[in-house]
Amino acid sequence: MRELVPYRLDVNGHDALAAAGTFADRKVELLNGLLVMTTTGPGPGHDHAVTALGELLRERVSRDAWTVREEKPLALSRHWEPVPDVVVARGPRSRYARRTPGRRDALPPRLDDIDFAAMPAAELFP
Repeated sequence: MRELVPYRLDVNGHDALAAAGTFADRKVELLNGLLVMTTTGPGPGHDHAVTALGELLRERVSRDAWTVREEKPLALSRHWEPVPDVVVARGPRSRYARRTPGRRDALPPRLDDIDFAAMPAAELFP
């Protein structure tokens, strides 16, 4: 009998699919090699909190030393490119004109209680 093996996508494959318009207006994140479609958002309260935190952080960090990014990708590894609510990344905004901030660039606070390890999909690629 033939064994079915899931295909583990990497960041380059994910980015190529996104550039081709595969996801249209859907919010899709790459989590441990899996394409995970996220909801459009928990609602106005969450949206308000993300905006408020972004504004608060921008007021308190040096624009030359840090960039505050809201709901933008963060390249953590070859198979992980989540889209955190807010990320504080090292350096000015122009530093990320041609690349996505990575693990060593950023401090990503999350404004939800998602436990990715508890997601059934996470069991596919331990």
